[in-house]
Amino acid sequence: MGHVRVRFAPSPTGPLHIGGARTALYNFMFARSMGGHFILRVDDTDKARSSQESLENILTGLQWLGIDWDEGPGKGGDFGPYFQSERMDRYQECVDRLLEENKAYRCFCSPERIQEGRERMQKACGLAMYDRSCRNLSPEEVQAKLAQGIPFTVRFAIQGEGKVQLQDQIKGLVEVDLRQMDDWVMLRADGSPLYNLCSAIDDADMEITHIIRGEEHFMNGVKQMLLLQALGKDVPEFAHLPLILGKNGKKLSKRMAQTNLLDYRDQGYPAEALVNFFTLLGWGFDAEREIFSVEEAIGRFRLKDVGKSGSILDEDKLAWMCGMYIRKQSREDFLRNVTPWIVKEGLASEEEIEGAKEWFANILACDQERVRKYEEIPSKISHYFKNNLEYDKKAWKNLTKSEEIPGLLKAWLESLHSLRLPGSWPRRPVEADTQVLLPTDKEAPTPSGGVFSSPKELEDAARAVAEAKGVGFGKMVHPIRAALTGTTMGPSLFDIVYLLGKEKVETRILSALKAL
Repeated sequence: MGHVRVRFAPSPTGPLHIGGARTALYNFMFARSMGGHFILRVDDTDKARSSQESLENILTGLQWLGIDWDEGPGKGGDFGPYFQSERMDRYQECVDRLLEENKAYRCFCSPERIQEGRERMQKACGLAMYDRSCRNLSPEEVQAKLAQGIPFTVRFAIQGEGKVQLQDQIKGLVEVDLRQMDDWVMLRADGSPLYNLCSAIDDADMEITHIIRGEEHFMNGVKQMLLLQALGKDVPEFAHLPLILGKNGKKLSKRMAQTNLLDYRDQGYPAEALVNFFTLLGWGFDAEREIFSVEEAIGRFRLKDVGKSGSILDEDKLAWMCGMYIRKQSREDFLRNVTPWIVKEGLASEEEIEGAKEWFANILACDQERVRKYEEIPSKISHYFKNNLEYDKKAWKNLTKSEEIPGLLKAWLESLHSLRLPGSWPRRPVEADTQVLLPTDKEAPTPSGGVFSSPKELEDAARAVAEAKGVGFGKMVHPIRAALTGTTMGPSLFDIVYLLGKEKVETRILSALKAL
């Protein structure tokens, strides 16, 4: 196929959405699989709607996913400029040539006149097309209208009335009847170029070999093929990707799912999981595997293997996949990835986390298999950092369901006093009305008052108390968890006890006794 050159050409009129992200990803993977070049080109001809904020959103989104470009903004290249707003003279040059060769014409019709013609065409042939009333104006008539200052657009003149064929790498061979194609507008009345003109010329000038984009652009592909042929340019290969659908089987919209890519980043979805998930929206690694790296996908990616039908965005499957990727992370990587969320929620500073890496890695490891997004972590570990716990309804129920619970909590705390543990255990009388002295300043995010020897020894102590009191082990565990965390859910209770440390454990048990 020669040297492959593909491009992604977003318009900076809004954020990068997931359909665009998938298009960029497929272009990137195809280029890498073929040893070719991936070009990023910015379609910013719509000055009224384009913004620097949108451009930064797009660039940031691509970089977050690990989609790197070989030519384009920030990289340069031999085929620039890569912003369409900087290529206006080139578009006008091509339009002038097409006008000179009678392959385009000026349309002086007012919007009202165009609408009248469309209605007439609808009645005559069932197609609401422009009636081409300006196509056969004589040169003298054109000059007269120009002299009068009548506004005009420039339309491409569809040649012939037969059928044309477009060989699509995904859809296959498609025939299009030229009689059903409009003479589309290339230049607006203000002289600004439209998408099909800019895109086709840029693709030719940048020697693009394959155009990979969404299915909704298929008819644009036909228009661009005709334009390139009219200019005597080589026509790239086309591959139009199937739509991404919502659960109702219709084209994905903001009402069905979040579509802004960076929303996923800000909610703590692992980027690698999203790349894996997007890759499967139209393509499959093989019949068995759904989890794979982008490097593995690049090794297998072929356009002919992309499906023809739309793919449903299954957010439940995405959540499952995110959980799989999180569980595969090392403790160090997981700590690094969730640190921004811990800091954002005010649980600890980066300096505090750095100063107690091992402890933080341990508390995160307890919940690593229970989360699917990084943003879920702060709520699961916040009880380690609180001085005053608030018991949720279920936790309070577990603390108050039996009159024997205060005695069980006291007995368990006393059993901890008797354990041979490293460090000193603060000796305070275990009474329900004990005055609990809580520090007014924020406690350091590390175990205070010494550490226990092991979670296993702590569990054994609780089992011994339950046996001595003649109660089931569950009657011990549930109140202890409620007293220490304020909740009923979470990782192994005795991992929590171990990581809280002696002083916090005693303080919280005494607080629970006082509340009771």
